[in-house]
Amino acid sequence: MRRITVYIAAAVMTLGIIAGCGKGAATGADAEPATLMDTADDGSVTAHFDKTEKGTGAASGITIGEGEYLAIDTNLTEGKVRVRVVSGGSDIEAVPLEDSDNMATIDYVFSESGTTEYGMIEPGDYMVGVAVEEKASGTVRFYKMTMEGEAMADEAAVSESNDTTDTETSSASDETVGQGTLPAYEYPGPEQFYYVLYDYIIERFSPHYDKADVSIPLVNILDIDESDKSDIKVYGDFWLLNYNLSGTTLENVSGGSYPGCIHMVSSDSGYEVEYMELVGDGADYAPTARQIFGDRYDAFMKLESDTDTSEELRAQIIANYVAANDLNITEYKDYGWDPVTLPEQNIDSMYSKFD
Repeated sequence: MRRITVYIAAAVMTLGIIAGCGKGAATGADAEPATLMDTADDGSVTAHFDKTEKGTGAASGITIGEGEYLAIDTNLTEGKVRVRVVSGGSDIEAVPLEDSDNMATIDYVFSESGTTEYGMIEPGDYMVGVAVEEKASGTVRFYKMTMEGEAMADEAAVSESNDTTDTETSSASDETVGQGTLPAYEYPGPEQFYYVLYDYIIERFSPHYDKADVSIPLVNILDIDESDKSDIKVYGDFWLLNYNLSGTTLENVSGGSYPGCIHMVSSDSGYEVEYMELVGDGADYAPTARQIFGDRYDAFMKLESDTDTSEELRAQIIANYVAANDLNITEYKDYGWDPVTLPEQNIDSMYSKFD
């Protein structure tokens, strides 16, 4: 597995009708088992399925506040469930999901287990609806997360089934517990643009991992579209890699890849990240990558497969971190692989080498 979570925006498919009749209400044909929707004190909404037949649906309201976004946790053991999220209010009478004129913010059919984060959803009141497309068992849970990546509910932990080389990496993480004794990573070069970009990667994704000695991003940029300063688009393959120090070696203990597009704003005060679109996982990988990268898709696939250049960039980023902090570190190592000797630092000109 490559990533932890998925960010996709707007409607993905054109949906048929989802029926609902009030907050937490369920509908169904004849005597079919009802889909039950529970609303918890933390504002999360969970739909339960137990061999629930096709055509059964339910809807409920949820409110997304400032600095929050919607996450959907699917735990389906069988079947398919169509999810539709419509803005405009949390009252089914005011925002009927079956109204075809009411454009869905999210419109997707889920058939597997996993966590999907919709990082581009606007704050406001929404109706969330589910409809069984194929006899289903399991749950679909809607909950809110903060922009720092923390679930609003204690039990809403994001899946951490992610590694950087193979499944043995997680074993190395269990055996080596980082103490956070190294200085935190900060982009050491002169460009504020990259400083903000690297800082965002750390702040956004580091909460998903156990604490290590240091977390260092790998920002492998494909293209930067600066045609609109209010929406600068940075396309690339973005990694967060976590290391513990052993002697003079940084040992990689966890991490993940987050390919996609980071949207930034440029103003007189500098740069700021607005949000990020991430490529999906599994069966969603290719369609979401094509959607995000567009005519850059082929170039993105080439970038992602060029591991030699990626590793060269990774080594240079680590070397510059070591030099900026005057550390006695000579190499880094992935579990099961030979250590890689660090190159000379090039803090003032790193990205010009890779342009």
